[in-house]
Amino acid sequence: MSRRVTIADLSPKFQAEAYRQITTKTTPTMTPTAEPTAKPRIRQKSGDGLNKWEREHHERIRREWRHVYREPTLPLANGLRYKPDFLVHFGGDTEAHEVKGHMRDDAAAKIKMAAHLYPWIKFRLFWKERGQWKMQEVLP
Repeated sequence: MSRRVTIADLSPKFQAEAYRQITTKTTPTMTPTAEPTAKPRIRQKSGDGLNKWEREHHERIRREWRHVYREPTLPLANGLRYKPDFLVHFGGDTEAHEVKGHMRDDAAAKIKMAAHLYPWIKFRLFWKERGQWKMQEVLP
């Protein structure tokens, strides 16, 4: 069976320290400290969400065509989706424009699948080489 320890059970040296801690308002373990300063919030870029080439291509096609839509979502298969950078309507035709500096395997597979599933949309890749815009049509 345990017994409760009181101040009287302590040695005289520790009794004095215990009385001092009881009579003072703060104990050494409870010393007031400054509130920790909060870390500044990370600000994400606000704006149109376009990179430099996408913005340049968007300005270029807006001068030529009136109906340009940004980032429509095209469902592919089993929850897989493809979002071209721009969807352009002119005449009776529709084009999906994708601006890329480098094409990864998953992006290439998605654009090929989208071209196969949506044959009425012309899928085109755009990139710059030595300051000149290049274009490649993606076949279904």
